[in-house]
Amino acid sequence: MNSDTSSNPEKALDNYISVVCNGKVNKLEKLAPAEYWECLEDENDVSMKDAEEQMEELNKTLIRGLEDEYGDNIKVSYKILEKDDASSSDLDSMKDYIKSNYDIPKKSVTDAVELEVELTVRGDDDEETGESTFYAVKVDEDWYICSANGAFVGG
Repeated sequence: MNSDTSSNPEKALDNYISVVCNGKVNKLEKLAPAEYWECLEDENDVSMKDAEEQMEELNKTLIRGLEDEYGDNIKVSYKILEKDDASSSDLDSMKDYIKSNYDIPKKSVTDAVELEVELTVRGDDDEETGESTFYAVKVDEDWYICSANGAFVGG
């Protein structure tokens, strides 16, 4: 894994939006640490290629739904409105979850932030803007988007 792929929370969000909303499944591996993908393969027999194919199908379904509502040529853009450090109790919960689910040592999880994000979905017929909250966690030197409890949202 390239250590510069998600060197900050903003880059992690950019990778996430690229994969989930814009169909760039070749960036899927950047959405979670190597241990996550190893765990997925060992416990669920899902290879990176399988995960990419599943994400491609999810993306097609998402885009079809958005096209029904907003028209063709869907574009998803975002703007980070606010970035706050996660509380120490939230970080501790994330460390516990990441350790128990992906066997990543707690000491490897060093920081977490909450991002308030304005998302805009734009198509040929309509557009809509709304706000969403994302969480990013730092594992070793890289940042990843995760759920509030620390679950990686990569596959």
